[in-house]
Amino acid sequence: MPLYEYECSNEKCDFYVEELFSVKEINRPVGTPCPKCKADVQRCISRGHVQDFEFTDKEKTDLKLRNPTGEFREIMQNMANNSPVLNPNDKKNLKDKYNL
Repeated sequence: MPLYEYECSNEKCDFYVEELFSVKEINRPVGTPCPKCKADVQRCISRGHVQDFEFTDKEKTDLKLRNPTGEFREIMQNMANNSPVLNPNDKKNLKDKYNL
């Protein structure tokens, strides 16, 4: 299930919460009263949540992550070959890390 972020619409209130809802329930808390100040709750623009492979428990991690297949492999290869943001050393590291 996706993780959504919500906050109070009152800029002076610091109410903030992250909730797991199905896609069908994405708007469920929007417009409900804030538990702190009773202003409306609104959905935030969420920042990405990323987990770095280097810091996961490698025994519990599926090693297939190091050998991507299918569409994911194509995306990673395209990124490693054509990204204008990555320098040549980063591109090489990406290719080595994912066996591209």
